[in-house]
Amino acid sequence: MNELWNSIKSWFRRVPPRGEKGTLYKFETPVLGYKRSVPTVIKGEIHWIVQFIPASEFEELFGGYITWHPTDEIGETIGVWGKRNVSRFRRILRERKAEFDVVDGEGPIQRPWVVTTHGYTKKGRRMLRRDQESQTKP
Repeated sequence: MNELWNSIKSWFRRVPPRGEKGTLYKFETPVLGYKRSVPTVIKGEIHWIVQFIPASEFEELFGGYITWHPTDEIGETIGVWGKRNVSRFRRILRERKAEFDVVDGEGPIQRPWVVTTHGYTKKGRRMLRRDQESQTKP
């Protein structure tokens, strides 16, 4: 996991000062394959976000994350999906003194790159606590 993040960090075009104001894009997208409803997604440039939410915390706090390829207009972005996660994401950034604007819309067009989930089976269903415990017991 750390190797992935170290390689991602090497792709950053610039590292902004901590006081720089960030931009988050909030939108709905079917990219995650949801069949019932289209999830709400929020994303921002990864080099700005990891100053406030370290990469190691994403899976525990949000149950996963999605990254998008960098383009000429914007660097690599990272985000979370689901209304509760979007709300939690914004709240954590505010609690950690991040200054940001939220723009309605996807922002610059990017291709999804990596979707990582934690605590899900291969079918994408949330594992029950008893199932997780049974997998850890010998």
